[in-house]
Amino acid sequence: MAVLDLLCSPPGTGKTTYCIDSFKDKILESKGGIDSRSFFILPNREHAERIRNLILKQEVPGLFNAHILTLHDFILRLSASSRSMARPTDAIRKRVLRDVLQEEGRSFPYFEKVKTFPGFYELLVDTIKEFKGALLSIREFEKRAQTLLKDPVFRVKFRDFTVLMKAYETELVKMCLEELEDPVAQLLQTSPRADLADLVIFDGFYHFTRAQQKFIAYLCGHSGRVVATLTLPQNYRSRLHVFDYPVQTQEFLLNLGFRETRSSDSHNHRTGNESLRHLQQNLFLEKPSLRNNPKRSIEVLEANSLRGEVEMIAREIKRLYRESVTHYSDICIILRKIGSYRQLVRSVFAEFGIPVVVHEREKLIEHGLAMALYRFMNLIGEDWSREDLFYFLKSSYLRRAVPPQEVSELESAAFRDNILGGRSRWEALRHSGLKPEAQTLLQKIFEWENGLLGAKTIHEFTRQATELLSEFDLESPAAVDADAVDAEVVSTITDILENAKKFYRRAESRPFSAALFVKEFKDSLKSALFSIKPGGKNRVQVYDVVMAIPKEYKTVFIAGLLEKVFPQSVAEDPLFKDAERRVINQREALLEERRRRVTGERYFFYMGISRAKERLYLTYPKVDTEGRPALRSFFIEEVKKCFTAVSEVRKDASDLVPGWHEWETEREVVQGLSEILFRPQDAGAGKRLSLPAPVLKAIGVYVKTEALQEVLHAAFSPAQALIRDSRIRQIFADTQGPFSATRLETFVTCAFKYFSERILKLGQPPEGREFLEMGNLLHKVLEEFYNELSEADRKSGRIWNEEGLASERLQKKLSQAVEKNPLSFLPLYRRRICETRMKRALRLFVEQEKRSLAERSLVPAYFEYAFDDLRLGQGVDRFVIKGKIDRVDVDPNSRKALVVDYKLSRRPVSIRRKVSQGLELQIPLYILAVKRLLGLEVIGGELRFLSVGGSDGLYLESERDTLSLPGRRALWSGEAFEAMLSGTEDLVGQTVKRLRSADISIRSKSCDYCPYSPVCRFERWQLVYENDGE
Repeated sequence: MAVLDLLCSPPGTGKTTYCIDSFKDKILESKGGIDSRSFFILPNREHAERIRNLILKQEVPGLFNAHILTLHDFILRLSASSRSMARPTDAIRKRVLRDVLQEEGRSFPYFEKVKTFPGFYELLVDTIKEFKGALLSIREFEKRAQTLLKDPVFRVKFRDFTVLMKAYETELVKMCLEELEDPVAQLLQTSPRADLADLVIFDGFYHFTRAQQKFIAYLCGHSGRVVATLTLPQNYRSRLHVFDYPVQTQEFLLNLGFRETRSSDSHNHRTGNESLRHLQQNLFLEKPSLRNNPKRSIEVLEANSLRGEVEMIAREIKRLYRESVTHYSDICIILRKIGSYRQLVRSVFAEFGIPVVVHEREKLIEHGLAMALYRFMNLIGEDWSREDLFYFLKSSYLRRAVPPQEVSELESAAFRDNILGGRSRWEALRHSGLKPEAQTLLQKIFEWENGLLGAKTIHEFTRQATELLSEFDLESPAAVDADAVDAEVVSTITDILENAKKFYRRAESRPFSAALFVKEFKDSLKSALFSIKPGGKNRVQVYDVVMAIPKEYKTVFIAGLLEKVFPQSVAEDPLFKDAERRVINQREALLEERRRRVTGERYFFYMGISRAKERLYLTYPKVDTEGRPALRSFFIEEVKKCFTAVSEVRKDASDLVPGWHEWETEREVVQGLSEILFRPQDAGAGKRLSLPAPVLKAIGVYVKTEALQEVLHAAFSPAQALIRDSRIRQIFADTQGPFSATRLETFVTCAFKYFSERILKLGQPPEGREFLEMGNLLHKVLEEFYNELSEADRKSGRIWNEEGLASERLQKKLSQAVEKNPLSFLPLYRRRICETRMKRALRLFVEQEKRSLAERSLVPAYFEYAFDDLRLGQGVDRFVIKGKIDRVDVDPNSRKALVVDYKLSRRPVSIRRKVSQGLELQIPLYILAVKRLLGLEVIGGELRFLSVGGSDGLYLESERDTLSLPGRRALWSGEAFEAMLSGTEDLVGQTVKRLRSADISIRSKSCDYCPYSPVCRFERWQLVYENDGE
């Protein structure tokens, strides 16, 4: 008869120590450990590794590692079938279920409308695993559900689910796969000739599935001794709403014949801190006893954001590390679920110089290498989306195989031809004027695609995929341990392909289709997980609360304490509701009722706070992951109920930059010092500032860093825009004519924009280009409209007098032009908005033309007049200007002409004022071109604002009546007009010299809607007009 011992006691009372001593004594009885029949069973491999390390510290001789294992591994060890049968992964489970549901000839009416919903197959997989864990066969399910089967809706659901289960199990058998619980069922039917073990210890568990319970019962009948531990405080019966899980497990073990042993030593060896002990004894009691403020033992930290929360934690860790005898490995951060905190913790802690290890398997798809491969599979599976193509090509992992200049050339051509997708369009692009290098790049991608989609077997597909992976550059990691992470990612991808080979080998009746497998491969990349443990032990540990249960640390931070986060929100299971589960369960706990999870959340929080030995921090942000105001967890209120007061530290939304006494990182020093130096009352070169000694010390630490150098330079030096790179300066110096009038105006308005666009050749983002495209469209429509008019119609203006004829023609041309323009690919509502704006602009244009022809003797004579031979300057300073004038109106009875330029919207600054500031070149240069190249007498230059109507311009005072201008408008005398043109010629000469000397200093505030603002290096508040001192 086996000896069955159950150890129940509060946290920190030595249960694990007792188990280690018992295991060690039994191991020492064997010859070398490896032949021992003693086993130490833990919930997961992380815990098993911890126990191995604790035993190694006691210098136990022999090979005993194989005897410290998880319950999962222990079942497989005892199961004979485990040697020949493999376990399915979740990806294989979903694949099998999808095949069954989509199989021709099968009907699943209950699942028909939801089987394409996101998360549906994950729900099915979880439900099937739950049924397997409960050892709930279809026959037993039917027997227990007799009452429910009277409901016709449940009857349909029951039929579909049971048919799906049978088909799923049949498919697994065909592939020589079995669920973990299948060998348990087989094991229960055998009777070994001798005991399976001398000693089996179960430590760190709080809950068992029905299959695990059956296995433990079987084990108890075939072992010499079985020991189990449970964490339950002395007064747990007063807190059953917290300890439901372990109490249910306690009842199961006692019914099995375990003898409960409560340690006579109830002293908490984990912590000597009275406040922490008091919290463990009183948390979640209806009427807890009060204790004085625990001060630094227990603190609440409120942050203004998610990142702010992690920064507060990091700052406190640095303080503890600096001011107390605390190693980083003495500190643990516990979260309900790590999720979005993983990358944030790594990023912030790297910035603070804190080594950290996050104990969570990562989603493969979140790694850049896997995502690049996924986007390529999406590219060839979803008809060559432009977004997928350039995400893939711009991946840093392809920098060796794909030169950036070839990608840039291909992308420019794609935008030029407005290619958003479609393999045929990319194929056509390859034969339509691409540079040879870009053609070669596109051909290479076609070859990669053909290799994969042309695969006839899974083995051939795997070979092609492996060759594609070999093109990825894994030799130059961008971060510490990046090479090891990349290797693990590649290994995981290889495992996915190897499992697929096994799947197709076992499923002999399943034909292979490369196109279909691409979709399956994408699903596997999205669902796969991988993990890697960084080197070095002195690191802050980050766990989810379940993984943290057997741990203990000097300092514990429980983070993310928001309602619906910790505790998690509990919702009904979508497939089987709690009411149905209660009927199916009858008196057993087969399928878990979701309401029990509420008590589970309290239990997890209790176990979390009991991990702390010296200090406990409870932290939360004021907003959730989406930036919405959030409610802090009521668990914090439960903690505060145990004390007269609890210290709380709060950061407001305005506390974006920490005070100088909190500076810990280079970024904080740079931000904080910038705030001090650029305060309005302190800003300006030559200012003397009195800075505290710690600030000066921080500056001394980071003074050699580039970021701080820039801040100090900007604060104490006049604003300058210097280009020091000799290669870029040479590009400027070699700039030859003809110089574009438009580009020269861009240079004088914002030299940095010119530099970004013309020298660095940075493309404008495709987003927000609607106004540019609308302007181009309207120009094109008006040009075609006028070119189709006969000279007689232009002079007579007959078309404007015929009711609606001009508008009708313009609107028709607009509709035709939109279909061939990138605007046609906008969402319908945005396209309609753009069309409405352009139709209104054309209506306003027609009205303005009618008035103009009625009031003026000028008629349109030149459209899109292009020139490239306007020569200005003298001698060595002579240069050539080019441009394209939208329209030139001429008086048929004289040589008088008016230059007209279309603009979509009205400018915020008048053209006269821009001329006085030296920022207007385009219209004056167009006037010079018409005078010198066409030999016309120019009486003005006019801007026409299409979207709002109206105009602005430079006009001769003597031609006020000719142009029918109102008396209040300020015009130019003949002398001032000529002086303005002469001044423009001089300004253009100075501008060309500035350009060639690479002087990109900024002299205007023209920053609105600039596409280059994300990369601009100039502070707008520092930009001033040189001429008027604004």
